[in-house]
Amino acid sequence: LNRYTTLAFSYNNKQRQVEFSGEAFFEIKHDNERPFVIQLNELTIEDIGTSFNVKAPAGSDSVQVIVTEGLVKLSSPIDADYNFSSMLRPGQQAVYSHKTKTIKATILADTNALAYKTKVFVFENASLPSAAQKLMEVYNVKITIAKPLNDCHITATFKNEKIDAVMEVIATTLNLKLTISGNDYKLEGEGCDE
Repeated sequence: LNRYTTLAFSYNNKQRQVEFSGEAFFEIKHDNERPFVIQLNELTIEDIGTSFNVKAPAGSDSVQVIVTEGLVKLSSPIDADYNFSSMLRPGQQAVYSHKTKTIKATILADTNALAYKTKVFVFENASLPSAAQKLMEVYNVKITIAKPLNDCHITATFKNEKIDAVMEVIATTLNLKLTISGNDYKLEGEGCDE
């Protein structure tokens, strides 16, 4: 479970069901007798023996599902006569909108989508602000970037590093000044050469 996630689990002889808000990674052993189902309002997510991530923050219009292994079935009633469903395979993600009641499936583009779980970050020519945003989400810290640095980009991979070490590498790589005060990190400098 990621931070700020709540989860309720119930099971009986016919089904294993989860209701939750937030973000969680599930590794499910498939059971034909008792399917594993996540119910998010009108959206139903059912495992077909798999590992997948679900992000459904409280108050958000959308639900994001990322499949890392196996198959996941998403279904939602469009109206009383029609049920829409989508089957996701490894490496795919889908975003469901409660407002429009649509499911949009794509090939996973965000290499850092599961970083909160894995603590592995892969930044390929990522803008410094977008890298900082992902680091803040995962490490629950504040990172301030001086305005001249908004056009800076970073290419680096971090595997299970402490945030202090990650910030030191970024500062050294981009020749920036790093100031640390508790959980607050500040990057300053002249800007980046293209």
